[in-house]
Amino acid sequence: MNQNNRVQLTGNLGKDPEIKSLEKGAKLAKFSLATRDSYTNRAGEKVDDTQWHNITCWGKVAEQVEEADLK
Repeated sequence: MNQNNRVQLTGNLGKDPEIKSLEKGAKLAKFSLATRDSYTNRAGEKVDDTQWHNITCWGKVAEQVEEADLK
């Protein structure tokens, strides 16, 4: 069985991506991404919630991150 999980996050970079070249030319990209949510809790108070995500990309996706980082 072939399973694919896909998530799309929209947020702000914590810092520039770290790009590494691995053996045989493969690429690795690591970066942190902040996403924010605002909502009103049961007490009627506005809550701003920021979540940090540590992202690791391999192969072609890492190459795309590197190309986007250069622009």
